[in-house]
Amino acid sequence: MNEGMGTEDKTLQLDASCIRTGTSMGRANRRLYIDIDGVLLGKANPSDSAIVLARHAEEFLELAIKHFNCFWLSTHTSNGDSSGASKVLGPYADSHVMGLVENIAAAKWNTLKTEALDVTADFYWIDDSPLAVEIDFLKRHDLIERWIHADTRNHPDDLERVTSLLSAITQTDGGR
Repeated sequence: MNEGMGTEDKTLQLDASCIRTGTSMGRANRRLYIDIDGVLLGKANPSDSAIVLARHAEEFLELAIKHFNCFWLSTHTSNGDSSGASKVLGPYADSHVMGLVENIAAAKWNTLKTEALDVTADFYWIDDSPLAVEIDFLKRHDLIERWIHADTRNHPDDLERVTSLLSAITQTDGGR
C-alpha cells in the first residue's frame, strides 16, 4: 500500500484487493447481493401501511456477513455508495443492526441490477421484485437459481426462510 494513503483509502484498497483476488476476510468466496426495499424493509402485517425493519433482519445480516462477501444491490445504493443503505435503514434499525449494515459494500449499476452481478463468481441475489428483463438475463445465463425471492411486505417472516436457505448453502462448503 502507498505510504501517503489515509486509513479510508487503505481500507478501500484492501477491500478491492480481496474482491479482485477472490479472497475474503474470514468469509466464503461467494458473493451475496442484497436488495433493501421488500427484503430488509417490509411490513409487520401485509395489510399494514407502515414500513418496518423486517423480522429476522438481524439474524439474516449476521449470517450473511459471516459467510458471504455481501453487496447492497438496491436503488438506494446504485451509485456504489453504501451510505444510502444507512440512510434508508437508519430510522428502522437499532445500533447493532446498523453496525451490520455498515459492513456491507454497495454494488454499482446504472439501469439494471444485473449490471452489477459478476456472473463468473459464485453468487446469490436476494430481491423481492427483479424486473422481467433481469429475470430474462438470469435465465439466458443459466443463473435463475441464483436469485432468491424474498418478500417481507407480503410475508413478514420471509427472512427466516431465507436465512435457513443461506445456512444450508453454507453447510455445503463446510460452513466457511
